[in-house]
Amino acid sequence: MKQAREKIGYFLSRRFLGSKRAEGYGKVKWLSCDVADYKPKPNPKEKKLKIRKGLGINYPKALQRLLIALMLHHFVHTKTHQSKIYEQITITDREVREVCISHHDEIISGNVLSIIVKYYDGLAAFISRRTPYKIESRYDYNNGKIDFKKLVKELEEKQNSAYKLYNYIYQCEELNRIVESMEYGRNSLRNHLLLMVNLAINDYYKKTLVIRNGKIKIAKKVKVSSSVTEKDKFNNRLVRAKDAEMH
Repeated sequence: MKQAREKIGYFLSRRFLGSKRAEGYGKVKWLSCDVADYKPKPNPKEKKLKIRKGLGINYPKALQRLLIALMLHHFVHTKTHQSKIYEQITITDREVREVCISHHDEIISGNVLSIIVKYYDGLAAFISRRTPYKIESRYDYNNGKIDFKKLVKELEEKQNSAYKLYNYIYQCEELNRIVESMEYGRNSLRNHLLLMVNLAINDYYKKTLVIRNGKIKIAKKVKVSSSVTEKDKFNNRLVRAKDAEMH
């Protein structure tokens, strides 16, 4: 710093610059100079994912169906685990029901909705499962029993509206008492469901998810130097997220 200040002072004292300054060429006039100690800029804070209080606007039908599938897929029995509220809800939309039941199965080529549901389930688990905390019960019995049959009925009544279903889950204290994973007992099922939905909506705004011909799909192309398609990137992230799926 001392040498830098001396160098700056030397240049400020010059009135002529260049090879012919002795002949009067290259006259300069310094307009201003400020010298201050270096202060490194603070690293920009990572933006925290905000959980919406409500869905708000009218999203395309294809996106709404995806959000419904994300919110319902833990309430049915699968080959890997039973419904996380013990009771299985009856899903009236056939495609949504099949995706929910088979979301842990091997992904079938061309079944984009299954790929997307599986991806966001794994990604949300990867984000929220930081510190293992194994517990023996699905929810805190000390605060009273949960009426799962009533919970099933209320979910079924709202299953055809992404907006009503999201609002219900957001306000549901029972789902906040139920854990998403027995191995990670600090993570509630409610937060897991809301996290998946908000990740999907954010990707829709980023155009990672696109609507084409009434169907929600993974964006085909992005401008990357390796010419990797968005679908390949999506699947690579799916592989990493898959390791976090420990239902």
